[in-house]
Amino acid sequence: MEDLVAAFVENELGRHDWASNWAAWKTKHQNYLDKIRGFFHQLGEDVNPEEVARYLDQMILTRPGRWR
Repeated sequence: MEDLVAAFVENELGRHDWASNWAAWKTKHQNYLDKIRGFFHQLGEDVNPEEVARYLDQMILTRPGRWR
């Protein structure tokens, strides 16, 4: 899951302010779970978008600061 989330952060959110970008991205895309599913579908990955969202929310709590 870590590698998949890393790809999402790098390519969709942007690594420099990913935590703030994640909050803004969810607000901008009311159907954000569908957008997550679509992002990974283009990569040929079948993911549970709710799990990806939970993982990102948890990362904000456990990994504050810059993307590492």
